Amino acid sequence: MKVAITGASGFLGSHCVAKAVNKGHSVRILVRNTDKAHNALKMHGIKKDLVEIIYADLEDEDSLDRGLDGVDALLHTAAIFSLSPLDAKSMLNINPSSTKALLSAAVKHELKQTVYVSTMGVFAPISGGDINENTETSTGLGPYTKSKINSEKIARQFQKDGIPVNIVYPGGIFGPIDPNPNLSDSMGMLTEMLKRNLGLTASAAKLAMVDVRDVAEVCVGALDAESKNARYHAWGELVTMDEVIELVKKITGRNIRFYSTPLFLLDALGLFGEIFTLSTRIRLPFAKESMRMFTQNARVNGPGNIDQSLANREFGFQSISLEESLTDALKWLHQAGHLSSKQSGKLANI
Repeated sequence: MKVAITGASGFLGSHCVAKAVNKGHSVRILVRNTDKAHNALKMHGIKKDLVEIIYADLEDEDSLDRGLDGVDALLHTAAIFSLSPLDAKSMLNINPSSTKALLSAAVKHELKQTVYVSTMGVFAPISGGDINENTETSTGLGPYTKSKINSEKIARQFQKDGIPVNIVYPGGIFGPIDPNPNLSDSMGMLTEMLKRNLGLTASAAKLAMVDVRDVAEVCVGALDAESKNARYHAWGELVTMDEVIELVKKITGRNIRFYSTPLFLLDALGLFGEIFTLSTRIRLPFAKESMRMFTQNARVNGPGNIDQSLANREFGFQSISLEESLTDALKWLHQAGHLSSKQSGKLANI
């Protein structure tokens, strides 16, 4: 099957390309920056002649339409992702509009299947209740989650109209081979944890953590699955920050120290970061939305049961444990030069 993939130079998108190639699909990637795309292919050990590279821009509907000419299916992983208020307008405009443009183009070109990659963030703020394929979207925590909620509503409307659209909801993604020069947010968090060796956290906050290779298996599998209008939850494991820190300490042998702080202080820090960034145009690594992701989870002690059974039945999800994923991620961060031998602890000797 000939498959078009967006976001192919990103963390999840590049793994989806590798997975699709390994499964024997003919792959076309739609990218704005071809240099980044070539670098991502190289990092995954994919020969250039195995992938067709086509220029496309999420703000250029014509380029998105041309990118789907002659393919059988679409895997849409691309989105503007930022927790900085400076990118709010772009996310709120481009993420939904590009989703609508691509899904409309898929209908025009009579694609057999489209897979839209959403996020667990469309259910935030969470209520603490169970989440399954019928759970409605929430109201969002800030510009990024609101932009993905608006995109999600578009994808669900296409489903209601009988268009073959499968939706995947990943959790926080970790694992080896992140082509982003500055790392994705989740991998950046791991790196900073070991670089700083000291920090504040909401210890009761629950995180959904999943290996990027497992999510790619679901995304690529959903391209030719029997289900044509399915919703696959691929959150992974729900763990507290304390549990994550203990796992990192076990894997590295490092005695990193993080201290729990009252939630209102984290909210206040996020508000300060928001005001400072908007007034100075200097990007801080925290703002209202990023802090709310921690504090709202802690206040309700995370979501209830996440029904991931459909992804498990159809694609064997989840095959990689959190400890294995974090070990592979930290090994790769050291090998790629993002962590020094001292920061990597005992992993540097493996």
